[in-house]
Formats: sequence, C-alpha cells, structure tokens
Amino acid sequence: MGDKKSHTGTKSFKLIQAKRLLVFSCLFMFVYAAMMTLWLVWGGAYTKFYRAGAAVIFDSIGSKCFVRFQPSEKVENEIKISFYHRGRLDKHGRPVPLMKISNDIHYGVYIYIAFIVALIVATPISLKRRAWAMFWGMILMHTFLVFRLAILILYIFSSGPLFLLVLSPFWKKVLIVNTQVFTINVAPGYIVAVFIWIFVSLRREDWSKIAM
Repeated sequence: MGDKKSHTGTKSFKLIQAKRLLVFSCLFMFVYAAMMTLWLVWGGAYTKFYRAGAAVIFDSIGSKCFVRFQPSEKVENEIKISFYHRGRLDKHGRPVPLMKISNDIHYGVYIYIAFIVALIVATPISLKRRAWAMFWGMILMHTFLVFRLAILILYIFSSGPLFLLVLSPFWKKVLIVNTQVFTINVAPGYIVAVFIWIFVSLRREDWSKIAM
C-alpha cells in the first residue's frame, strides 16, 4: 500500500515537473521569436547604441593605432570597423584606413541578447528577482560582447597585413585561440549566455521548477 502511494506520488511529481519544463520551453521559444521579430522595430536604435558604446570603449587601442565605427551605407544591420595607424595620413593630413571589416549586429550580437532575455523571462521566479536578473544579465552579456569585440580588434591589429601590435609568442597564441573560439563560431556565445542566465537567475531550489 505504501509502495503504491509512493509510486503514485513520484509519478505525479514527475508529471508536474514535465508540465513546468514544457511551460518554460514554450515561453522561452515564444519570447525568443518575439525578440528576434522586434528587431524590425528597434534594430536601428540598438545598432546605433552598440556603435556609440564601442566608439567610447575602443577610442584608442595604443599609441600607434586606433579604430573608428561607422554605420554601413548599404546594410542597416551592420557597422563598419575601420583600422588606422596614426602615422599613415593622406595629403590633407587625415588618417587613412588600412583595413575595413563589417560587423553584423543582428546575427552577430543581438541574437545573444534575445536569447538571454528569453531565458530570464521564461524562468519561473518572482518578478523582482526576474528584474534584477535582467539588469545583471544585460550588464554581463554586454561585457562578454565587449570582450569578444576586443579580441577581434586586437587580433587584426597584431596580424597581417597590419602588424601594428607586437605580442609575445605566448600571448599571440592565446589571442588566436580566443579569436577562433569566441569570434568565429556562434555556439560559444550561446553557452556563455546560458552560464550568465544560471548565475543571475537561479538558486538551488529553483532547479526543481525547470528540470525533470
């Protein structure tokens, strides 16, 4: 009799957990899809915000080199990153860009913001905790994105054809590995977002609400 009640209780508990996980998954997918769709509404504003923030942070890389962030003339979701040497000037005394690359803000940056927002919104915690999780999640996620952009900029300045930053073999290898891991593939960004979500949103007792 006791074993039967225990079995029934365990089955009911698992059913409740499955329902909670289903609700979490459905809400996450809905919010993520909505965030990606809403790019059409605020994508231009976010691109300007990203470009302005990057300009402030990376105004000067070193004594010899610097970067400039300009809006793309052809693609609204992109910004152009121009790389300069302070000693390379045209006949009018203006810096000459040595290289230009494109940075897709929609699929290279915003996708991670939408992902972590969806995770936090779908998490079954109080509104107060969710608000704080969103606040710290945005700070940490954008910190990672700054780190990711910094790696790319340093890699380009320390590699051909520029070679404006000279690094030791050890740090050059570290930079290459980090560039390959964080700037070439999209998967590590999602993994970082998941760890940030766990850190800012979940306590030990919360796991039972979202896991089987």
